[in-house]
Amino acid sequence: MVPLLRLKTLSPCAVAIILTIATACAHAQSPTYTRHAYSPKHRTASRAKRVARARTCPNDAVERPVVARYARALRVGPVRNRFGRGAFGIATGGGVQTESRRQMSSELNAYHEAGARWLRIDINWASIQANGPSSFAWGATDRVIRKARRCGLNVLGVIYYTPSWARPRGTVPNWAPSPGAYGRFASQAARHYRRRGVSTFEIWNEPNIADSFAPSASPRAYTAMLRAADIGIKRANPSATVVTGGLAPSPSGGGGVSPVSFLRGIYAQGGEPYFDAVGAHPYCSPAYPGSRKAWSAWYQLYGTRTSLRSLMTRHGDGAKKIWATEFGAPTSGPPGTFVSLRTQAAMVTRAYQLWSSYSWAGPLFTYSGRDTGIDRSSNQDFYGLLNYNFTAKPAFDTYRNVSHALAIAARRIRPVG
Repeated sequence: MVPLLRLKTLSPCAVAIILTIATACAHAQSPTYTRHAYSPKHRTASRAKRVARARTCPNDAVERPVVARYARALRVGPVRNRFGRGAFGIATGGGVQTESRRQMSSELNAYHEAGARWLRIDINWASIQANGPSSFAWGATDRVIRKARRCGLNVLGVIYYTPSWARPRGTVPNWAPSPGAYGRFASQAARHYRRRGVSTFEIWNEPNIADSFAPSASPRAYTAMLRAADIGIKRANPSATVVTGGLAPSPSGGGGVSPVSFLRGIYAQGGEPYFDAVGAHPYCSPAYPGSRKAWSAWYQLYGTRTSLRSLMTRHGDGAKKIWATEFGAPTSGPPGTFVSLRTQAAMVTRAYQLWSSYSWAGPLFTYSGRDTGIDRSSNQDFYGLLNYNFTAKPAFDTYRNVSHALAIAARRIRPVG
């Protein structure tokens, strides 16, 4: 029998055995499009079949006998996350909006087959309103959302990047916008996507670091923007969910603010009424999720003397959830900056086992679904569950198996999303 997985640290030997079995089971049942997206058989399929495949998603892989049997053997501890299986998400890079129909269908079908229930995508303000405040080019984003919704994926839209007309001349798209302009666009986006089944929005990306919130991170400036966005979004869709921008792992200084200090700053600026959930990016490589290391963004969610969770409880926000809108580990890049494929897979397993046990947690989004390139001068292209050529890494298989195991464990819980 497959060793039982508990919510505790596993020995390296146990992890190796489990991952070997997981990969073998998953390989036996892996869908063709995730492994041989451009095989001769695929290329010679009729146009009618290709169109049908693009418009639909495959049946849920939990129905596949081998995977189902493995998922039942992969036992987990108590499921306290009220999202149940709805806690499984994938965060894509912005490149998905520029893919061909065939590539995008292959990618989103793979996420559905893996058991994801959420897709995080950019609502790129700079592209949508590139030609001015009265112009709207929703098409590229709409195309992804239509496919995601056909696959039964909920969509988390990150309203990000400032168009050139809304920032000082010569500045970059991640320049912090004026609250008024940002709030107006957020309202327009909420109105547009309400009719398309999207009602969950993340306000910017990693606003606690200068690389994402130029010229420097500022809780005061961000809270003003958050307030304007929340008011605008709720005016367009009163039932919408607003998530604060996912906070990046960072120390304070050099234009950045640590996640705990940044959230403290949001509360100090009176931001509590203007969000429904806190966004975080609990990257912790090379440590594993749950490791008791003060520098780990995962541990800072709940374990440090002052954590994101303790701040929320102290300010009366104990009922709000923490959404991990990015989490992952790279598998290539310069020496010393990445983990092995086996370690990435083990980290995915550990992450979702732990996440399912947190009553204060919302969804956990693995970044990224697919590698965004092949440039090994940095590790940024290699966070995917899939390689850039659409072939699966071991982490894709373990993601799928853990999602199915948790679906079985959570059957007595009504999932959210």
